[in-house]
Amino acid sequence: MKKEWKICLLLIAALIATAPAFAQAQTDQKPKAGPEYKGRVFQLNHRSPRVLLPVLQPLTSGSAGSAISGSEETRTISVRDFPENLEAIEGAIRLLDKPETGSRRVGLEIQISLIGASQEPAAGESKIPQPLAPVITQLQRTLSFKSYRHITTLNQLTLDQGRVGASGAIAQFFPERWLSETPGGYEYNLRDIRVIAGTGTAATIQVGEFEFIAMVPFITNPKQVEIGTQPPKVDRQRISMATGLTLKEGEQVVVGTSGAGGEDKAIIVVVSIRRTGS
Repeated sequence: MKKEWKICLLLIAALIATAPAFAQAQTDQKPKAGPEYKGRVFQLNHRSPRVLLPVLQPLTSGSAGSAISGSEETRTISVRDFPENLEAIEGAIRLLDKPETGSRRVGLEIQISLIGASQEPAAGESKIPQPLAPVITQLQRTLSFKSYRHITTLNQLTLDQGRVGASGAIAQFFPERWLSETPGGYEYNLRDIRVIAGTGTAATIQVGEFEFIAMVPFITNPKQVEIGTQPPKVDRQRISMATGLTLKEGEQVVVGTSGAGGEDKAIIVVVSIRRTGS
């Protein structure tokens, strides 16, 4: 029995002696490296991110920390995943990001008309383009402004299934002798333009997002300028509107009204789209 106790004591002593070395060996082991993810941003030229995302999702690894998302505004798809998954997604986008087959892209003519409304009576006769005459009549029935004038009409040619935009200067939003040397500015963008239904003149056109921005100059001290105590002080007011549109081909649609250059003035934006040659 004494011999067995001696053997047990020797084993315990051996374990105690080797424990620090074992613990040190465990400590010296380096932790396993995490997933070697990489990130890519893919630019789309023809298809919408919301259309391609459901198709591309199964090509991701689905691992913790991987991600895929799309931006309609920049028309991009962002992916964070293993390199092999990025290659698979890149190949799929190369195959899928093409113009829709089975239909020819349609040429479109876009007209954006700006109308200035004021509580002041018109100083003289304002020439309204004939296509806008019914719109002015409707505005006179629904709004309380005393006068309306045609500021300008912006024209743009494009193709459906796409987007278009432009910017520039406008000599004068409202007749004002002190602002004759101070032009205003504009910018517009139309995204995801599509002919979605109908034939002939009954076609329906959809715009995923219409955005219009104007910088309207105005005098901040009109009373002092009028009595001659101060020179004109000019500032610019930024007005903007953004909305989706669905309109009949050739129809004049009032997109929005925004106050500009004071409480007694407003700018009204009217949009019309028709297929070229129709």
